Amino acid sequence: MTSTTHETDLAEQRQLEQDRYTPSTPINDQGKWITDGAWISGVVGIFTLFLMAFLCYEFHWLDRGVNIMGWFNADSSLNVKLFCLIVVALSMCFTELIRLAVSGHKPLFAFAPELAQGNILHILFISAWRYLCYLILFILVLYFYKAVPEYGVLAKKTYYVPWFRMSDWLFTAFLWLGFPYVLLTYALKYDKEKDKNSYHHLIQSLLIGILVFTKLSSKPELQSASKAQLKKIFLGLLVRVFFVPLMTVFFVTQFSQLISNMSYVLDSLPRNIAIGNYSHSTFNTDLLNISKAIIFSIDVGLAWCGYVFTSRWLDNETQSTEPTLMGWFVCLISYPPLRIAGLYFYFPSENQMLNIQNEYFVTFFGVLMISSFVIYTFATLVFGVRFSNLTHRGIIRTGPFAIIRHPAYTSKNIGWWLGIFPVLLYLYVIGKVQFSFVLLSTIALVGQSYWYYLRAITEERHLLIDPAYRQYCEKVKYRFIPGVL
Repeated sequence: MTSTTHETDLAEQRQLEQDRYTPSTPINDQGKWITDGAWISGVVGIFTLFLMAFLCYEFHWLDRGVNIMGWFNADSSLNVKLFCLIVVALSMCFTELIRLAVSGHKPLFAFAPELAQGNILHILFISAWRYLCYLILFILVLYFYKAVPEYGVLAKKTYYVPWFRMSDWLFTAFLWLGFPYVLLTYALKYDKEKDKNSYHHLIQSLLIGILVFTKLSSKPELQSASKAQLKKIFLGLLVRVFFVPLMTVFFVTQFSQLISNMSYVLDSLPRNIAIGNYSHSTFNTDLLNISKAIIFSIDVGLAWCGYVFTSRWLDNETQSTEPTLMGWFVCLISYPPLRIAGLYFYFPSENQMLNIQNEYFVTFFGVLMISSFVIYTFATLVFGVRFSNLTHRGIIRTGPFAIIRHPAYTSKNIGWWLGIFPVLLYLYVIGKVQFSFVLLSTIALVGQSYWYYLRAITEERHLLIDPAYRQYCEKVKYRFIPGVL
């Protein structure tokens, strides 16, 4: 490699890093960041989630299905749940569109130069080509899901069935609506810098590579994007490929429990209370089961929207993705298939608390545990449509993030400690378990907390390159405990 080529590569890398981490959190005249109101779409998402759960209960949608004027028919309980998830996500997206339009942080439209030049054919050609690239990429991703054993198509496993049903819907929607969306985005939301991070570069580079490899083109200098840009785009895609199926499956499970609990709260619970058939033990069971169904339905429902609906119109496109293997590992170890039950969850589950005979003990620690999980969900809410692991989609500094930098990790771990460690001690005191079990479970809890500490550290190392995050850290100085840590 010549010295000139080496210097060119270094200059390109420096420019990419500068583009990648330029502060992308616009501030208006009042000093408010564009992300300060992201929580609004989260609140709308929660309201819509409960509304859909109530409609499922009230009109027996899970049994009867949903028919929308003959245009859409969800004829099974699974389809109804997925339909409800889409409605929640669309309500959040629509809310965020309105919020961004009236916020004054950015102009609503940024017209492509070709519009002023009257070169409509060029816009149509560019949009059609990008749409075709996206379509090819979509097909390749769907093939990946069907080919990889983890997703169980060949073995006819049922765990990911909700995701395959949802993926069919998403593909059909993109097949019909993708081109108008790409066309309008290019023409009315033009951004040359953000175009560098577009997924179409992956397919363009693949096609160019095929042409060069087959010697149909003798110009190896042809390229769609630099290797660094392609890596950045691919990592962002990989995050979505991994998490969207999981969030879909998690939601179907949690939403089913939410509907069941809503039926219980609105029907059985009032009758039991009225006839005096309601005990302290039943209250504790309801406290844990109902609260957890609500909390985690909200969490995965809002998170799903952030993973699936990324758009320039929503200002939630991926600006950068965790670049280190360590950062990926400490995050993914918390999720299937990397989460090995015997290693990651050696200790008993939170529901083991219900086996304790002292009901006041259960109530006290149950309330504390649920309160911690509420804070955890609140941290998801304030992201709105920007939630995603391993990526940077704008700095959030409102809600619990105005107090500490990692409220979700802190509250989640506190909830686990409050729900599990007192149970271990209680069981040991009354002679139900041996000290070795308490010790090993405590070590497992410490190990789990340590993983989340590493997640926080790797995330900060990733985000600190962004000046906006450094400014945030100057104001919010503590990671986990205000005034302490």
